Amino acid sequence: MDVVMKLFAVSLVSAVSASAVSAWKWSVALCGAMAVLVWVTRPYMQPQVSTLQSLSCLSLAATSVAFIYQMPNLARAALLTPLLLVLLQVRCPDCEEALAERCYEKIDP
Repeated sequence: MDVVMKLFAVSLVSAVSASAVSAWKWSVALCGAMAVLVWVTRPYMQPQVSTLQSLSCLSLAATSVAFIYQMPNLARAALLTPLLLVLLQVRCPDCEEALAERCYEKIDP
């Protein structure tokens, strides 16, 4: 997944730096595809990381649409969304599976 994320970053920079008029569509498509890929495969051990990564890609797509249509409030909200998710995840940093596993290990001698 690290290789895919690096390729995604390089292709996103290439799409944004292209001088074509429809370059923003490529960035939206790349971000959407990456968000779906991360959401479906859940490549990270902790589900919170996969959720955060997927939401970050979606927020990048929403931000690029907001910049094209000149909606600064949507861009601000989209860029703040991953931060709000992180703050929500800080309140409950452990997933249910990991918590159940630790409780089982403490009970079982």
